[in-house]
Amino acid sequence: RHLRQDGRLERKDIEVVGYWRRTSTAPSAPETTPKTDAGHAQASGGPEAPTSEAHSPEHAPQAESPQATDPMATARQIHEMSELLAPIALRVAVTLGIPAHLAAGATQIDELAALTGVPSARLAPLLDALLALGLLERDAEDGDSSPHGSLRNSVLGERLLEESVQESLDLDHPANRAELALVGLLDTLRGGGVATEPVIPADLATWRAQDPNADAAFHARVEDDLQWSVQPLCARTELVAARDVLLLGDGPVATAVALTADPGRRVFLVVPPEHVDATRDRLAAEIGAAHRGQVEMVAADGALPAADVAVMQLAQDSWDDAAFVDQARRLRDAAGHVLFVTRPADGAATDDHVAADALTHLATTGVPLRTSAATLDLLAQAGLEDARCEALGWGFGPSVITASRPAQPSARASALPQLVHRS
Repeated sequence: RHLRQDGRLERKDIEVVGYWRRTSTAPSAPETTPKTDAGHAQASGGPEAPTSEAHSPEHAPQAESPQATDPMATARQIHEMSELLAPIALRVAVTLGIPAHLAAGATQIDELAALTGVPSARLAPLLDALLALGLLERDAEDGDSSPHGSLRNSVLGERLLEESVQESLDLDHPANRAELALVGLLDTLRGGGVATEPVIPADLATWRAQDPNADAAFHARVEDDLQWSVQPLCARTELVAARDVLLLGDGPVATAVALTADPGRRVFLVVPPEHVDATRDRLAAEIGAAHRGQVEMVAADGALPAADVAVMQLAQDSWDDAAFVDQARRLRDAAGHVLFVTRPADGAATDDHVAADALTHLATTGVPLRTSAATLDLLAQAGLEDARCEALGWGFGPSVITASRPAQPSARASALPQLVHRS
């Protein structure tokens, strides 16, 4: 973040070589800790336990489960978990550009109304909410009687100016708007289907097929999410040795660029017919002239060319089980090895971010996000062997599931045994 924002370096000029995380596990208390008569450790004194790295501001506070059965503590925890104001107000404020306008010098509600295109009377309740949440401050000289006098971002509110935060909260981005499908989760659970209007215009696949801009936005989001995973993916043994690679799914252009670094490799980029032109334009912008001849566009509704390896990126997670098995067989027939880049639902019961991804996926596609074990079972049904799931890169991003086509028996092994005559 420092290199991007303060150093003004572009993302393509930055290579991440590792991550460090603060632990969320408190060290065990020394045995010399004073005890009360009830045998419990005293709360006063002693260092604070280390905390986990803070999540983005859009996430509700992660209250720990009360150690004691304190009714007030559990009531507060439920209250925090049930609040809708913060996640909605944050997204609307960022989408309207309020933090950026304040940082640029606008301080009055009339100025903000003109800049956002929202009448002052309708904007005032949002500013009240941002003040209440501690994201905005007003100048002390205005006093409590003028809540919309001179406004500025608070220290907390300044976090909303960060590029990564704005990218994840801006509701004008289709991928972020899809997150609001969670409000239709009840209907999805009760009746099946997906959450659509007014959140998104159709199920995710239909929306992307009908709206080229939405489809391009989702591809861009996937490429951004996978940017640190492309190098580890291309370094896998199956791909290092591959001469011909089939590439399918979401965000394929960045992966195609990385694969063409080997001048002896061909990449068959499989795309829906309606997206061929847009994908070709992206390739022309991203791949140097010396490597463009290595990439060949293949229509997704046609026959797949033979390849050493097929790589499917994330799109398979939106297929129901029957469609997944059919497509896996299609890839099996075309390539000796098949790699699925995926974000499985593993850990959803212990990680609220994974749980949120799984529920959003269900609400927008109507298909439950599969665990890695469920995917391995489907690959076995598709006739693929040696399937295994591994973390891709440093373990903070997606996973890769690798499987192979069954080896064909050799001509010698398949021949009828010869009769041996003994004298």
